[in-house]
Amino acid sequence: LVEKLREDTELQKVVLCFNYIKECDDAAVASLARGLPPSVTNLDIQLVGCPVGDSAVETLAANMPPQLESLAIHFNDTSITDVGAVAIAKSMPSSIADYDVRFHNCKVSDVGAIAISQKLSAGMKSIVLNFAGCDSVSDSTALAVAEGLSSAVESLVIYFGGTKVTDVGLAAVAAALPTKLQHLTLFYPNSSCTDAGTAVL
Repeated sequence: LVEKLREDTELQKVVLCFNYIKECDDAAVASLARGLPPSVTNLDIQLVGCPVGDSAVETLAANMPPQLESLAIHFNDTSITDVGAVAIAKSMPSSIADYDVRFHNCKVSDVGAIAISQKLSAGMKSIVLNFAGCDSVSDSTALAVAEGLSSAVESLVIYFGGTKVTDVGLAAVAAALPTKLQHLTLFYPNSSCTDAGTAVL
């Protein structure tokens, strides 16, 4: 697979789904990352439940195609920490319009989540951020998301379930919702949000 990726120098769309494959470890992901051609504009990598950590994510970040327009990376149920989240954030091209990054049940705190949220850019039209189950994520992350939302966003999906986000965070997001928004989904079960926060939305 790695050789095939390297051979196609005009490849634009890559979808790699390895969810719950035990053999898909740091070394395997690093090898795949190094094979990504710079021509790719649409990248979708799903590593849910795989035995991967920050090392794999750092290699992926270092080999991120520079002209990405659509990025989806699902790290749910892995051991990735703030180190990996920050690495992804630092490598994020400004050309991305569709942004889907998921860290459900990872060891990510406000440090990593804020880094990811601060990469929201003016050209983004579709955003999915999943920090559900990250119990060290708080209102600080929600405030960073609110600050990063631009008027161009048409679809917004945020998972805050099982975090420390409160009504304060929800209110900040509600106040920052773009006028062009056509789709909004906020998940916040088992969080510190109450009916008051929901009423603001």
